[in-house]
Amino acid sequence: MRAPLSTTDRRHYLHCLVLGAIIFATLLAVWPGSRSLFQGDFAESLSSTPRPHPGYLSTMAAIQPMEAVAASLAPDKPEPAPQEAPSPAIVAAIEPQTDDAPSSQTAPEPQPPPEPIVAAYAVQPDGLLAQGAAAQSEPLPSVESQPEPAHTAAPTDAPAPRITAIGDSVMLAAASDLTAAILNIEIDAEVGRPVPTAIDILRARRNSGRLGEVVVMHIGNNSPFTTDQFDEMMGLMADVTRVVFVNLTVPRGWEGPNNAVLAAGVARYPNAVLVDWHSASADSPQLLNDGVHLRPEGALAYAQLIAASVGAR
Repeated sequence: MRAPLSTTDRRHYLHCLVLGAIIFATLLAVWPGSRSLFQGDFAESLSSTPRPHPGYLSTMAAIQPMEAVAASLAPDKPEPAPQEAPSPAIVAAIEPQTDDAPSSQTAPEPQPPPEPIVAAYAVQPDGLLAQGAAAQSEPLPSVESQPEPAHTAAPTDAPAPRITAIGDSVMLAAASDLTAAILNIEIDAEVGRPVPTAIDILRARRNSGRLGEVVVMHIGNNSPFTTDQFDEMMGLMADVTRVVFVNLTVPRGWEGPNNAVLAAGVARYPNAVLVDWHSASADSPQLLNDGVHLRPEGALAYAQLIAASVGAR
């Protein structure tokens, strides 16, 4: 038993049947009409109003019922399904964002640029340097920029203080050694100078501004030296930073009393100090000619002792 024909097969059969009927009807209509066309008056057929050919009319009359039958047998076309409106979430995703509406999606964070590959060198146990991946596996020590040290001016030596030395013939004999041992010293010494004359010289220098910041006084070898004279000298040197008194080595009757005045006076004034020349020279005859004046060795020792007290050179 044959299987029933499908709709497509039936349509193919129907189309073939309709086509065959059209061809058959056309052949029947054309040939008799063609003969009648040549039998009639040719001029009359040209001048007359054109009319549909009888064969054409009969063919169309046969075709129309067949087209109606074919239309009835054609399957119905399915109606398109109604489209659903897109959801608001899809519409919001499709529509472009404007500047006025805030975006719900956060902007991606900027990625840092890739770090450059630096050729590293690692010290091997045998003392060689290894370069490449093995050396890069170990972290390189970070190098921090060190602040440049502030350029400070080189310390300059403070100017040496002015030193004024006032004395008699003993100081005069050691003038060259004093100048060599003490920087910026001015020596005012004279043979046979008594204490009152030394006081006048102090006053004149103070009034004229020629008194140094440090004053060395070696006086009293030629005359007695009283406490009032010492206080008068210190009154004239009240503004002097440092006053250096040198005591006496002289075989005279005033040697002891003068040294006592000097020692007691220095103890009363904080800016006064005492150089004990008597202890350094009294038991050293090789330093003195006549027990008072200096030999060359004595002059050198005298200058060094005073220089140590004023802190020069």
